[in-house]
Amino acid sequence: QIRSIKIMPDKFNIQKDFSPEKFFADSWQLAEGHPLTKVVVKLDKSIARWFRDRILHPSQKTKENKDGSLTLSFKVAGTDEIKRWILSQGGCAYVVEPKSLREEIVKEAKKMIKGD
Repeated sequence: QIRSIKIMPDKFNIQKDFSPEKFFADSWQLAEGHPLTKVVVKLDKSIARWFRDRILHPSQKTKENKDGSLTLSFKVAGTDEIKRWILSQGGCAYVVEPKSLREEIVKEAKKMIKGD
């Protein structure tokens, strides 16, 4: 909450060639400045229909699997934001790669169970 406001003497000038679209192009949402990481997520057939025709990120590649599931792959700047999206899919999402992200998801799920 804002409790007070003060006008500062410094001015912020946006560079004329600045493009938010380019600046955030590889971000899942808003995070930037992280190395590009390939993320592959398999979505269970129970939720696949919700994502079959949705484009979640410009780099997205979608593969329909014979069992009705979907495999989505992305190249994103950092994994913190996409990790939250994966967690929001619960047990219907499985991180195929990278292994480090899968381990983070497991760690987070264990914390959720313990209540830490």
